Order: sequence, then C-alpha cells, then structure tokens
Amino acid sequence: MQTRRITMAFSCSPKLIGKVYTCYGVVAVPLEVYNHAQVGSLWNWLTTPYIVIITLGLIAGVGLWLFKRGAIERTVTLGGWTESLYRRGRGPFLAVTLGMGLLIYTALSAELANIYVERGMAYGEAFGRYFIENVWQLLVMFHLAIERYTAFLQYDRSPEASRRMVLPPFRSFRR
Repeated sequence: MQTRRITMAFSCSPKLIGKVYTCYGVVAVPLEVYNHAQVGSLWNWLTTPYIVIITLGLIAGVGLWLFKRGAIERTVTLGGWTESLYRRGRGPFLAVTLGMGLLIYTALSAELANIYVERGMAYGEAFGRYFIENVWQLLVMFHLAIERYTAFLQYDRSPEASRRMVLPPFRSFRR
C-alpha cells in the first residue's frame, strides 16, 4: 500500500534552526581545519570551499539565532517513512536516521577506499585514511538528519499542524 505524501509549508521561529546551524558550524569548522591541516590537504581544491561554506553556515546560524526577528517559512513532507518513524518516538527517529547516515558513509568509504590504495599500502590503512579525510560527508549526513528532526518538531508546534483535516468518526450501519 502506497502512502500519499504531502508537502506542508509552515511558519516558525528561526531560533531553533539557527541553533542547529551554529552548533554544526562550531563542531565542523575546527574539526575540518584540524583534520585537513593534519593530512596536509588544507588548500585542496575540494576542502577549501567546504571550509568556507561551513564558516558561512556558522555565520548564518548566528544571524538566524540572535538577530532574525520575524518568522521564517519551512516545509516538511508528511506521509513518508520519516514522519511515521518520528511519530513513533523521537529517540528511535534520531537513532535510525543517524545510524543510516553512518552506515551509508561507511559503505561509501569502503568502496571509495580503493582510490587511496597505493603500492605497499594495506586496504585497512587506505580505508582509515579515506574515512578520516572525508569525515565532512558524515557530518553533512548527521546535520541533515538533525535538520529534518527539527523540521518535524517545529511543525508539531506550529498552528498549521492543528489545521490538518480531521475526518469525522466512522458511523456504523445501525438503524
């Protein structure tokens, strides 16, 4: 049976999403600068734009959290597996979505570690090197899971959630 998915737009306070962006930036910026300084690829063509992007995300998060006064509009998709998992419980939702991000990143790292294998290098060493150097991908997956969680949380608190259509109870065929 296929469920019907509905995309709902709602307005909410920017403070919570600003806190999420700020926390992500506070964790990701120093971690990435340290990580890429250690492996010697700080000025790599791929990593430098990422560090700039997460720094801008940190600045935008602080701006949303502390300075934005009006409501912002967000969207959430209702009727999917993520909503049903969120409705069952917040803890299982975070555990499953963060676990899926870790599983996908580990599988991707296991496959792409073949790029790093050089002569005389063991596969495990190449896997570890790829896993550490590209940890930003894992951080992005975790950030998206937490952002989806906050979208459901803010939707439940919004007036639009109470305006959803509620069907009348089923009437029996008694006479």
